Amino acid sequence: MRIRILPVIMAAITLLLATTGQAQAPRRQMGGGCGQALIERFELLVPEDLDADAVAQIVYLKEEEKLARDVYAALSLEYDVPIFSNIARSEQRHMRQVDLLIVRYSLDDPVVDDTIGVFTNPDLATLYGDLVATGKRSLEDALWVGATIEDLDLADLYDLIDTTDSLDVALIAQNLSAGSRNHLRAFARQLEPQGIAYEAQYLDPSVVEDILESEHERGVVYDEFGDVLADCGGRRSAGLGSNHNGGANNGGRNGYDSGHDNGDGNGDCDGTGPHGTGGGDCDGPGPHGTGGGGG
Repeated sequence: MRIRILPVIMAAITLLLATTGQAQAPRRQMGGGCGQALIERFELLVPEDLDADAVAQIVYLKEEEKLARDVYAALSLEYDVPIFSNIARSEQRHMRQVDLLIVRYSLDDPVVDDTIGVFTNPDLATLYGDLVATGKRSLEDALWVGATIEDLDLADLYDLIDTTDSLDVALIAQNLSAGSRNHLRAFARQLEPQGIAYEAQYLDPSVVEDILESEHERGVVYDEFGDVLADCGGRRSAGLGSNHNGGANNGGRNGYDSGHDNGDGNGDCDGTGPHGTGGGDCDGPGPHGTGGGGG
């Protein structure tokens, strides 16, 4: 499954992950549709006074999203499967969502060097090296690493949702959670044909089971309480948007678009929707088409 690292591939990865003025203009980089709905809701919410713990959580979250992006970018050079590069693109958008908070509250951006594998937090730097080394052992290990990263992200995001008193922070965390649930489903489902069932590493096993048994959340924006805020296309499915008490709601989206098998979506995607199609922000081949939605 390994591929040669040709100069053109390296150039494409570099272009994909290059910093594009995130801290200066995160709003302009999130595009229309779902991104616009999220921004409009964000700008309606009044900024709160953040305590030191909340600031530390936001700063850590930015580098945690970078960790996911960087690991997937590194593994995309090892394996000729689209899931890693596609979800790396999604993680780049997640970093921009956190930038909304960093800019609003004038926080110090921990990403002072956007180079892959470079982190301000030494624990994340060590974790990056360990995860990439594990992922390089085999494709199965790489997919397990991906699921583990999303498991960890969700544990931290759910903790942030349950502890924050700031509605704008909760809004960003709710929508990052939806993306991470989609990514966890995607990695776990690619493990299944190889006879491997992902087991929870950070979340409660019952929470992971509920996520994996539900459909992808496509074309939906959640509000700060985990309720559906905007429908950006796609069919409704049983979503798992969390409220401040960790409850569930209805309103996720699956991987279908209105054209079903033949859709052409540019999706914020993993490329693994049931029919490979959806709306959103990135390109990726699915089993029966192109695109993929959600997260």
